[in-house]
Amino acid sequence: MITTIFLISILATALTLSSIWPNLIPLWIIFSQLFGVIVVLAFFGLMVPFYKRSDSNTPFFGSLTRNLSFTLNHFILRLKVIPKGLENIPKEGKVVFFANHKSYTDPFVVLQLVKRNLAYAVKKGVYHLPLIGLWLQAMNCFMVDRDNDRDTVKRLMKAIKTVEKEQAMLIFPEGGTKDRDNELIEQMKHGAFKIALKAKADIIPIRIVGNAKVRNRIPFYHTDREVIFLKPIPYDSYKDFNTQEISSLVLKQINDAY
Repeated sequence: MITTIFLISILATALTLSSIWPNLIPLWIIFSQLFGVIVVLAFFGLMVPFYKRSDSNTPFFGSLTRNLSFTLNHFILRLKVIPKGLENIPKEGKVVFFANHKSYTDPFVVLQLVKRNLAYAVKKGVYHLPLIGLWLQAMNCFMVDRDNDRDTVKRLMKAIKTVEKEQAMLIFPEGGTKDRDNELIEQMKHGAFKIALKAKADIIPIRIVGNAKVRNRIPFYHTDREVIFLKPIPYDSYKDFNTQEISSLVLKQINDAY
């Protein structure tokens, strides 16, 4: 749906501007894409009140978010997302995804592929952006405020309840985009694994490949992003571990996957 709205907006604007300025092709190409983005954002603005009133696990809104991620990845960021291990994603049940994080585009490539309503951990600055922040709140995303531990703990409890209701959660346990030129994870925040442990959820590690290329290629060149969903780690297999031990287990699996 979002892709269709975006493409129709671009086509309509391009045809209009090309008839007005037929000799200024670069100008109407740029303006048509910009207008397409504005139309999509306006559509999401209209949908926000309905999303906030509904259950965050409503399939329709999950589908909209996936479609928006596809449109953003394919047409704007020019990312070719190559999935592996999609069969490892359970269709139901409590699950938390943990992925390496080297690019700000990482959430979008995962959101595009997971056919479940998916919330994710996001830093405070993004959570308070106009319109985008409202949509993230409706998704039940987990806001991380590194300057306010007490507030983060409160939101952590809410994130645990979200997972308990079988809405999937995506966490980047490195605590930010660390050492972008190194594909491997060097360390993780052990506290990030409290959500899975307290919610008694299965863990699915994710390895995202191609992070280092993104910032040097967007927006002029296509970039391949390989997303590998590893085999689930059942709750029963790690329930007696502490968060540091879980962190070590997940770190090794992600680093060894390729």
